[in-house]
Amino acid sequence: DRKAFLHFLCIIRFCMDTNNYAMSKFLYLVYDPLVKMDSNFDLSFCLADNVTTADGGITWSVDLRKNVKWHNGNNLCADDIIYTIEYIKAADSRYSSHIKDIYRIDVISDSALSIRLSEADSTFPSKLTFPIIKKDSKDDIFPCGTGMYKFRMVKENGNYVFELNQQYFGKKAGINNIVFASYRTEKELSESNSDFMLIFYIL
Repeated sequence: DRKAFLHFLCIIRFCMDTNNYAMSKFLYLVYDPLVKMDSNFDLSFCLADNVTTADGGITWSVDLRKNVKWHNGNNLCADDIIYTIEYIKAADSRYSSHIKDIYRIDVISDSALSIRLSEADSTFPSKLTFPIIKKDSKDDIFPCGTGMYKFRMVKENGNYVFELNQQYFGKKAGINNIVFASYRTEKELSESNSDFMLIFYIL
């Protein structure tokens, strides 16, 4: 129904709002973080090209990966990072604890910014794992990220289709399209012919 459609649309547009673990992992296909953390808690750069500190962990310099584009063709820039952090601060987000110690952010250039904390934190890069949304995402009708999959369409049956982002800066996946299907009943779910299922519930 329309209420469920709009609810799902809001969740997928503002992916840091959801406290549903499965949903958040699905949305990492559409949105990227500055830093990724794997199952072994090892960090690797994603949208960030480098994260460094020269004063013991109070001030951090974040250099963005160059030539990263949003799904609408615009370039990723420092203002997008600030917008995301300000959005998390204002929202009841599962990532609020990640940015609670950020005291000040200064834009150095389109691809670099300086983040000052209220106290030294040597583990701060591990907290930059929240998904980045573009500036003024509140005006978007459909999700627009930098990830390996981008939103393509909503089918008449209510299924959401995501296609491989050919401009993705990282390693590309081997699946060209992902269909996110919703079912009204357990019976519809059991009778579906999905190749793979990631099941969660929207109440």
